[in-house]
Amino acid sequence: MSHGIVVCPNFEFSGQNVNFNCFLDEIEIRRNLLYWDNIAYAFPNGFGKPNLDVMTDLKYLHDQKLLTLEDISVSTEEIGKQHIQRRETNTIVTPGPSTPDNLSGLLVLGWPATIWGDFCQFAQIKVAELKQSSSTNTWTIGQSGAQLSLPSGKDKANLIEARIYSGLPVPSADTPLNEILEFKEKRAEELIRFRHLVDQLYISLLSSPDQERELRIAVEKIDLALIDLYQCLNENKIKTFFGTLHLYMNIENPTLFCTLVGWLKADAAVFPLSVGVAAGLAVKTLLTFGSRCIEKPTTIPTDLKNFMYVYEVTKQWPVKQI
Repeated sequence: MSHGIVVCPNFEFSGQNVNFNCFLDEIEIRRNLLYWDNIAYAFPNGFGKPNLDVMTDLKYLHDQKLLTLEDISVSTEEIGKQHIQRRETNTIVTPGPSTPDNLSGLLVLGWPATIWGDFCQFAQIKVAELKQSSSTNTWTIGQSGAQLSLPSGKDKANLIEARIYSGLPVPSADTPLNEILEFKEKRAEELIRFRHLVDQLYISLLSSPDQERELRIAVEKIDLALIDLYQCLNENKIKTFFGTLHLYMNIENPTLFCTLVGWLKADAAVFPLSVGVAAGLAVKTLLTFGSRCIEKPTTIPTDLKNFMYVYEVTKQWPVKQI
């Protein structure tokens, strides 16, 4: 079974400033290529399609059939903002008066600029759901940043967050993509093992009568898998640094969520990992757990509720090659 990840354009707002970015940076591309089998780039309502003529890495992945571009229709009803009306316009970006809900005043394809963040995030979820339902493969969503961002909604999601601090080996920005593909072919067993063990975290939280014991065992196995993966990358002369992996696990049962929060001791570091020692680092990496109650869309699709992945962008502790 292959694993796919869905990414999307990024809208950021700061007062009256709007920053729209449909690029994937070099590190994000290499990270997704190493740990996932397929990448889907979702963009809403015909806006945000990356230009493959200038994004050579994305063009390479597209030519290799590893990247698909997914134009998906998203309505205001789907993101719970049906009260917002579109203004007819013949331009892509139209200046307008500042309003409390749209401080920049900008309209993008006739819609207030501030709504496009929700459009993009819901397009990401919608594409993942469609792909999950139409194949036997596993699809989820991935974002770069410090926290998971979802379209706002009336419902709340109880999320347990697991963070592997500075323990995930990520190829450097100058690593050729074909070298990563060659590594994946040669070291498929190590990559699959690590991915399976990470997925097992969720099962350990829900299925065992002794959840704490099972979780500790699962984390110890992840510890060893990370060491093996780092050593394999090093042996293949692939330059890496250690990044942080955020995993968000949706716990629908409120009683179980409260129980888990109680013994995980939110935001406390509970499991030391020895990847840092294996790499000759002075600081050990840590797997920590926290809890967060966030707004979510009206429904997070059932097939996607278990895991959502977020990767921190910041480089940490570069690794010198031996």
